[in-house]
Amino acid sequence: MTAQYKIITMVLATLILSVFLSGCSSEFDPTFTGFGESYHPFATTAEHGAYMKAHNYPFNQCAECHGADFGRVPDQRTTERSCYNCHLGPDGPESCNTCHGDYGGDPLDSAAWAPPRDLMDNDTTVAIGVGAHQAHLRALSGQFAPVSCAVCHSVPVARASAGHIDNTAGAEVIFSGVAVADSAQPVYNRENGSCSATYCHKSATPIWTEVNGTWNACGSCHSIPPQTEDHPDWVILDYCYLCHGSVIDRHGNIMAPDLHVNGRID
Repeated sequence: MTAQYKIITMVLATLILSVFLSGCSSEFDPTFTGFGESYHPFATTAEHGAYMKAHNYPFNQCAECHGADFGRVPDQRTTERSCYNCHLGPDGPESCNTCHGDYGGDPLDSAAWAPPRDLMDNDTTVAIGVGAHQAHLRALSGQFAPVSCAVCHSVPVARASAGHIDNTAGAEVIFSGVAVADSAQPVYNRENGSCSATYCHKSATPIWTEVNGTWNACGSCHSIPPQTEDHPDWVILDYCYLCHGSVIDRHGNIMAPDLHVNGRID
């Protein structure tokens, strides 16, 4: 073996070793070409995310180097290459808030898994992918208890669950729970971003992207008094507490949100 050949061999060995020992950060090794026609040298984490989104989140490619568990349990190959170095959620890169929701939020807070930050990186409520997610999940109006994701969506048990990551635009709305209480048969219209006939909003047809309090005001879901034989026409908001004292006070304020819009009359 010539001295020149030895030098070339050492250089190549050093390059290969540097690939496997390089840590996960905002910049990746531009010499890596393990993904066939594409490769891993994203200059920024934004490019990394853009690549994943453009290719329908090919996590199997990540597993080629990071292992099937993405480096959850470090070994000789993944100690410095663990996806968990950057993805801090309980499921690492497969945590819900990796692709949508608050990436920097508490990974154990289910409300952080939902927009703002939809799949198109929108963060304002006028975007259909954002809309009233947080208003429902965090019950921001104080009129009801937090609404879980499962009330409006079929929540996948894993990233690879059927129907989760697919070629259909947006998340499918499949009502359940309180939305269908009392035999309600709600309908979601994606064209105008409205839902109708839900138990939650009764006869109202709220617009998903109108997050301005319009659809939380007393009387927006049921009239005051509700048009039933149990409510005389002379009843006003200040009288509601006489029959519903566990829910509302004499001034018309909801005292127990978990007892309001919960699928039963309290």
